[in-house]
Amino acid sequence: MRDTKRVRWFLVFAGLTIAAPVLAQEESERWKAKVPEAGFWPTERMIDLAIDRITDEMAGHYDLDDEQLYETRATIKERVPKWLHENRAEIQTLMNQFFEAQLSGEAPEPNAVAVWSQRALPLINEFKGVVNNMSDDFREFWNDDQQIMLDGELAAFNTGIGLVNNKMSVWADGGYDPETEWIGDPEARRDKERKEREDADKIIEAARQDAMNGGAPSGAGSVSGVEGAPPAPGAPNVKGAAAPVKPKDEWEQYTDEFIARYKLTDEQQQKARMYLKEAQSNRDSYKAKNASRRVEAEALIKKADTPEMKAEAEASLHRMDRTVDRYFDKLKDNLNRLPTRKQRAEAATLAATPTETTEAAAKPQAQKTPGKR
Repeated sequence: MRDTKRVRWFLVFAGLTIAAPVLAQEESERWKAKVPEAGFWPTERMIDLAIDRITDEMAGHYDLDDEQLYETRATIKERVPKWLHENRAEIQTLMNQFFEAQLSGEAPEPNAVAVWSQRALPLINEFKGVVNNMSDDFREFWNDDQQIMLDGELAAFNTGIGLVNNKMSVWADGGYDPETEWIGDPEARRDKERKEREDADKIIEAARQDAMNGGAPSGAGSVSGVEGAPPAPGAPNVKGAAAPVKPKDEWEQYTDEFIARYKLTDEQQQKARMYLKEAQSNRDSYKAKNASRRVEAEALIKKADTPEMKAEAEASLHRMDRTVDRYFDKLKDNLNRLPTRKQRAEAATLAATPTETTEAAAKPQAQKTPGKR
């Protein structure tokens, strides 16, 4: 499917973790892992050139100008090689295990696949966070049209990661079945893989189109990125935990007022809360990630030696504020699609009623007293 090529730059990086799952030990153990003495690993030059090629394709797809291409490329080169280097031992170890299993020609045991999946899932989700954080950075120097396209590709990426999470979560719970998952006949295996790809493409493309049309990107606010997906192994079970009561922020107040104004149904309210949670999650994540940058910019404004330095710091703050504003604008757009025509008409009538009543009450006061000129 031609449209799926649009997420290729995401999936190239994702393939480094999805196609060859990675060990997901505790942090204290992860750093103790040793890089295997044998097995393939790309050189720094290979990674650098791969990013150059991918960003060239991004420039064509998103219509990036030279400055945007430079910033985009710099952002990816700052994040991805560092992440790969920090996790090389895990990635390369599991790549070796993956290819050894493939070349053996024998189906792996379910318990081995379970351990393998349990180790892979947390790091796959960590990589998902890297991609989503990079996308937040892109929004600072991409225009609105480019960001709409980005929303679609990001939704597709998160949905793809969610599909992987779903399947591997089943495996992690011991649900790997060699009889159905490991097909010895090459032709039958290719048919099965093609069918799975086609099914995944449909789901991913639907998510992309939904986001492009203003829907909430798939995967936000959930571990797997797919509605109803089970949590990754090792994730804390917070079901039934008493959450501390927090004061409502302005976005939640806006959503509550919107629900009350249009008298949304339970189903509509559920969607409204989902959109709110999505927006709050994006906002809070972005603010946390850029907290130090904001402090530095605010300090620079006070201590700037030249007008140029002050203007640059103010522009940086403005870009950060604009990104947060866009999250809120998207929340409003999502909410505005929920009410039906009938609900809108009733809300408009109720909104007009106080005004009409006030005007009617004011009329007798404005009239002259009978008998007086």
